[in-house]
Amino acid sequence: MQVQLELWLQWLLLISGARNIVITDLNEYRLNLVKKILPKVITVNVEKNQITKELMESLGIFEGFDVGFEMSGSPQAFGEMLNKMINGGKVAMLAIMPSGSGIDWDLVVFKGLTYKRYLWS
Repeated sequence: MQVQLELWLQWLLLISGARNIVITDLNEYRLNLVKKILPKVITVNVEKNQITKELMESLGIFEGFDVGFEMSGSPQAFGEMLNKMINGGKVAMLAIMPSGSGIDWDLVVFKGLTYKRYLWS
């Protein structure tokens, strides 16, 4: 179900006019599947690589990402995403975080991020 949701969301972003979509995951199978279905999407296995400033600048992203979707449920991935957001960016939480996970509210407040939580039934 999660792979289907991720692919649907990435397709939706593409047809909505998103210039750059960078997908991170730990699962190489899912990253390869995304690449096969949506070849314009940039995939990064965060177990092996990081989203660097150089990668972002090569895409024309100099201040940070405008929109971030967290679907993995990884507190570390969510924290890294918050660090790479532009001031005034929008963040959507589509995953359930483990018990005891925290959010660095300083990043959310001082970057002026809009945060939304979505629950699927």
